[in-house]
Amino acid sequence: KESKKIEDEITKGHESLTQVRSRRKEIVGLIRKVKSEIKNLERLLPKLTMEINAFDTTRENLTNLIPQLQEKCQILDEDQQKIDRLGEKVSECQEQLDQCIAQASNLEKEVKRLQNAILDAGGAKLKKQQTKCENILKSIKDAEKGLSSSKVAMKSSEKAI
Repeated sequence: KESKKIEDEITKGHESLTQVRSRRKEIVGLIRKVKSEIKNLERLLPKLTMEINAFDTTRENLTNLIPQLQEKCQILDEDQQKIDRLGEKVSECQEQLDQCIAQASNLEKEVKRLQNAILDAGGAKLKKQQTKCENILKSIKDAEKGLSSSKVAMKSSEKAI
């Protein structure tokens, strides 16, 4: 019985030893990985430190520029006066534009009235002549379109040959 007990303990000890060795092997592998990672990080550290310093310098330079830029962004009294004068000129010009538009509208109405008066004075004969002229103009436009498309067709045919 006692030898069986000792044998069981030896077996358990052997299994424990195997587990410990396996675990030790894993830990040694992890230690190697960590050491490798530490070396990589140590190589990166100077570069990152330089970048941080450069960013700090840039931040300081930009911070120093803020007051100058704020001064440039403020509207001076003479600039404000110029803006006010230009605003007044815009208002004046807008008023003149509105008057011109109203006058143009009145003139267009008068022209239309005079055209109608001329047509009415000429009677049916004038209206017939006007219709003929409009038809002739339409025919001329149609002929020009036909001529243009014929020229295009000719050039296309020439290129195809």
